[in-house]
Amino acid sequence: MKATYRSFVVTAGMATLGITSALLGRAEASPEWCNAAGVNRAPENVNDAITDPDVRDALAHLVGASCSKDHRAIERATELESARARWNQELDITDAEWATDVVVWATRSQGARNSPILSYDNKQAWSTLDPIAQYALMFNSSNDRHYVTDALGDQLSEAGRLGYVQVCLDSRKPTEWALCQPDIEALDRKKLAAELRADKLRTGFERMTIRIAYQLVQPKLVARAAAIKQLVAKDPGYAKLFELAAAARRTWVAHPPDATALAAARAMDDARVTNSGKAFEGCEDTTWKAFATTVSAIPAQKFADLKPAPLDFIYGSVGVLVNDPDTYLAAVALYTCQARKPDALIRFLGSAMKRWPGFRGPRSAGLTAMITGAVTLDDRDAKIEYPDIQRGDWFRGDSSTRGGGGGPVAAVKPDGAVTKVDFVKKLRKEKVCSDWKDTNQVVQISPSGALIYGYTCLKYESVTINDASRPQTVNSRYAGGVKAKTSVAIIEDVVLAVWPKAGAAPSMVFGVAVK
Repeated sequence: MKATYRSFVVTAGMATLGITSALLGRAEASPEWCNAAGVNRAPENVNDAITDPDVRDALAHLVGASCSKDHRAIERATELESARARWNQELDITDAEWATDVVVWATRSQGARNSPILSYDNKQAWSTLDPIAQYALMFNSSNDRHYVTDALGDQLSEAGRLGYVQVCLDSRKPTEWALCQPDIEALDRKKLAAELRADKLRTGFERMTIRIAYQLVQPKLVARAAAIKQLVAKDPGYAKLFELAAAARRTWVAHPPDATALAAARAMDDARVTNSGKAFEGCEDTTWKAFATTVSAIPAQKFADLKPAPLDFIYGSVGVLVNDPDTYLAAVALYTCQARKPDALIRFLGSAMKRWPGFRGPRSAGLTAMITGAVTLDDRDAKIEYPDIQRGDWFRGDSSTRGGGGGPVAAVKPDGAVTKVDFVKKLRKEKVCSDWKDTNQVVQISPSGALIYGYTCLKYESVTINDASRPQTVNSRYAGGVKAKTSVAIIEDVVLAVWPKAGAAPSMVFGVAVK
């Protein structure tokens, strides 16, 4: 019995010594990042660390379990190392990035780890946003994401693209699926990893949030692909939407917009976002020059069939302008520059652009192509739903007007910043009552409640009436080409168009020569 007891004691001692040695060995072999502050706050369920398919839970538990001195973690150290290696490959991260990124992320609260929303400075120019700020920008619900993504242009990062795709995956509208499908196809994990690895200003938590977001969209992308396949098989009209969006992208790449107009739109988008006085300095000249250049490239025939009546012409001509890709970009810049002191042209441009997708880039161009493409569905009860374009915070123009005129020009009198336009008289004779006697009989009550009395005319005489418009004083910027014997249409101080002769196409539109 003594021998047996002594043997048990020795065996138990050796086992204890073995566990202690293992603990000591584990303590020595623990990753260096286990000494980081807050590691002890990370969860450490070993099974979850090794087998949980949710990247968020698995990584958090991997940090805790990898640093744990619990014997269950020690006994499965090899499996934990394998799990870390697997996530290294899946997320395209390195062992070194566990210390700088993963641990920082894992030691935050569960609520923070499960949220994809990151912060950014909403008064920072879009053109200067880093990749993580671009990602955060996409989740600002007040933004038109298609416009914003287009506005980032060739500066769009993979992180920014990922944010755009995430928002698009939440949409139930096939039109939006078509708009973002090229971005889904372009999304590149290697580019994203390199982008995040190069970032030295942001926190490890932010970098990991984006890596994890990429991982979490993968099953959604599979589901979206299946949904699209089912959709286009069901109705060829849906396939047409995808074709139009893809064609718009190809056209944008093959025929880039006017570089000056694009640069002007980018500069004024930045100015609007930052609300910087310095950013707006001198914009009146630069944006007008870009606008005039693009308008001059529009064939005069595009305006030939518009009615010459001022209101008819401004509605029709602004429609022509915002449907020309280059002029749309220049109009964005011109409106943004002068939004605080808008003339009639600026107001009408703003009114047109606040609900029209336009051509800020290939995505908005794709949406414009869908809307103008007259796509119909085979199912006559089905309806194509387009994204709700709400840019009222950016473009606030209206279609109200205060005066104007038009007709054949008799004389033009330039005077610096303004120009006076006199019209050819249009005389006619008319009989009018020149003497009358009130009857004291009420014949009407005005809207204000005043009584209106009748009268009896005692004498008529013939008078000459000039039906021509009264002389107009206009902004000289719009007065180009206005001269005697031409015809013009004017709203407020804006010359809408100049016609060299009746029935011809206009020679000038908004002060710009067109051919």
